[in-house]
Amino acid sequence: MKKTRRISYIYFLIPFILMSLACITKTSSAEDISSKETGKTQNFNDRPVYGYVENIYLGGGSRLKLKAKLDSGAKTSSLNAMDVVEFERDGKDWIKFYIINPETDEKIEFEKQIIRHVKIKQHGTKSQRRPVVMMEVRLGNTHVEREFNLISRDKFIYQALLGRSFINGIALIDVSRTFLAKSIVVAKNDQ
Repeated sequence: MKKTRRISYIYFLIPFILMSLACITKTSSAEDISSKETGKTQNFNDRPVYGYVENIYLGGGSRLKLKAKLDSGAKTSSLNAMDVVEFERDGKDWIKFYIINPETDEKIEFEKQIIRHVKIKQHGTKSQRRPVVMMEVRLGNTHVEREFNLISRDKFIYQALLGRSFINGIALIDVSRTFLAKSIVVAKNDQ
């Protein structure tokens, strides 16, 4: 009888021991995760946290302010483009397009070199071939140049969608909140 109690007591303790070890492992891995590609350790505590909707600013000096959805479910970033015209300049493919300034309803013109074309597959529809351009973007105090595919997003709430390729390595997303990004430079213009 005593032998049976000891064995059942040990079996009773094993799950608690395993759960304790798992908690210790999760705590240390949440703070420092090794990147397989670089071999470097990344610390998540030094990355800004943004909400699932944020204001972004396009272009170097244009200060075109758009609301963007941060979507970790999307691989690529997408930008609303109207009146799209592809053309050739110096033997390279370029594109001219317009984005509506939501504050003034003015059409802002952009001309960018086409980097490549990408096929986007959407659930229940035929895949689309979209041009991809590089755009300068400020999100909070982060200023980067990233790839955006161009498509009419007039049926969507937000003119810009920031996918994993944009977010990866620069920020974390808190999907329960919005408009967490703060920028000293931009905040002066918004007052």
